[in-house]
Amino acid sequence: MLNQFSDPIIAIRLINILVLITVCINSSEIIFSYKNYTNNDIFDWEVLKYESLKRFDGKRASFLNFLYRFPNYIFAVGILLVLSLISIAILFRHDLPIWLNASLLLLILMIHYRTGFGMDGADQLTGIILFALLLGRLGNTPLTYQACIWFIALQSVLSYFTAGYFKLISPVWQNGSALSGVMNSVGYGHKDFSVFLIKRKWASLILSWMLIVFEVSFPLSLFFGKSGAIIFIIGGIIFHFLNAMIMGLNNFFWAFVATYPAIIFAAIQVRNYIN
Repeated sequence: MLNQFSDPIIAIRLINILVLITVCINSSEIIFSYKNYTNNDIFDWEVLKYESLKRFDGKRASFLNFLYRFPNYIFAVGILLVLSLISIAILFRHDLPIWLNASLLLLILMIHYRTGFGMDGADQLTGIILFALLLGRLGNTPLTYQACIWFIALQSVLSYFTAGYFKLISPVWQNGSALSGVMNSVGYGHKDFSVFLIKRKWASLILSWMLIVFEVSFPLSLFFGKSGAIIFIIGGIIFHFLNAMIMGLNNFFWAFVATYPAIIFAAIQVRNYIN
């Protein structure tokens, strides 16, 4: 079954399905928290527009002002959700039309621009993946498909390595105090787990170094064939699942899992080249 990942068409379809699941989750969260986008709330456009519209004027500013105000913005997010669900259904049998690829990317960028300060790494990775997929479809050749997959794979392993590297050179990650500090934070913390780590500093230290080693070594997933890639991917799934359960980072799970078919594809190609 894993040999099917060596087919760029299958790999791209699976990447597309997984990243669109991320989009569906993100869109649903915005819709269900629509009150945050009403007047006098945290994402009130009447406040955000003074910063967001600085680089626009005239008709473009008027259009964005119309699009981003409540409830128009929520309707636009609803359109993105519907298009994503339709796209997932299409992808089980066919490639997406280029216009649909482009529409999804445009709507995602629209959301990112409105809530720029509230974005995280998963939002950025989602946009990067959709942009790479669009370029692959525009080229519509085996070479552009493979280039698209390799770009996504390298983006993924670079993300892990960079995160691990900066933890590696950070004194607070080296001594384990950063992990307990994050777990004790308001935004991403977990009270019970933070108490556990504070009382058992040895556990915080071990978990910190396990995470550092895992992230820094993740690029090796490309060099040991599909079996080696699967080992790293299982580790990644466990890591992001725990993050989703403990820290509420649901989007990170699906955004990074969406890159895993690309990693398997690249790992198979590297092994075939070596052999």
